[in-house]
Amino acid sequence: MAVGNKRKKKAITPKFVDISETDESKNILLYGDSGVGKTVWSGDEDGVAFISVENGTISAKNQGSTAKVWPVKTWEDLEDAYTWFMQNEDHGFNVIIIDSLTKMQDLALRAILDDAVAENGSRDLDIPAIQDHQKWQNMFKRFVLAFCDLPVDTVFTALARKESDEEGEDFLTPDIQGKGYQISQWVCGQMSAYGYMKMMRRIKKDASGDPVLDGRGKKVVENFRRIIWTDTGVVRGKDRYDVLAPYTDDKGLREIRAMIEAGPKKQTAPVKRAAAARRRRGTTRKAS
Repeated sequence: MAVGNKRKKKAITPKFVDISETDESKNILLYGDSGVGKTVWSGDEDGVAFISVENGTISAKNQGSTAKVWPVKTWEDLEDAYTWFMQNEDHGFNVIIIDSLTKMQDLALRAILDDAVAENGSRDLDIPAIQDHQKWQNMFKRFVLAFCDLPVDTVFTALARKESDEEGEDFLTPDIQGKGYQISQWVCGQMSAYGYMKMMRRIKKDASGDPVLDGRGKKVVENFRRIIWTDTGVVRGKDRYDVLAPYTDDKGLREIRAMIEAGPKKQTAPVKRAAAARRRRGTTRKAS
């Protein structure tokens, strides 16, 4: 190859570093239905900067979040926010929240169509041409990578949608458009961890572990949020840190980051057996 021949003429200085000295920023994606609590979860930490593409930070405000908010109404606003973080490395924030990727895609397409109409007045303001789709996907992917590469932890949120795989099995994936679910899975591939949040119900218990009873002697039921960080077949997820999977219950961003910082602990025999059982179930499901 021509590139290889050129390389042979240049002395290359090794750039190896000990893996223990690497310190990559964390990139996390949280997806789920509207209203499940993704924004509240994201605001549960100190030093949070919301890049608010959606008008949803009121929920985090009502829960006492101390985050700062950069409102984003246009694609240019998003570009300005990214450029500011690039130019101000001592910004003082611990986490950037992109809320959300689903709406971020809408802004990208809106910017492309506005530019197209400005160049050609006969273009429809709301209907993309065939050539617009590739630009839309590449433009969106470029900015996902740009935020991932910033030297600060970044959390992305997205809505969830149902898709069908090659075998016709339904599964949930982040609501990111493009090539079926290929762009959605590409985004997931850039993340250190991603998980699906859902609301669940359980019997409320007191400090002793006994069920809490109401005035009529009935057990009190409470809601709680579960994030699934593994691939169950129906839900797609990933945990490169090996500390979050298979799921976490009622843990906000502060606790999740602390778990990641602490690192994996030695698994007990029951945990290993449970993990092996999950793998067997996944193999059986695929085989069927």
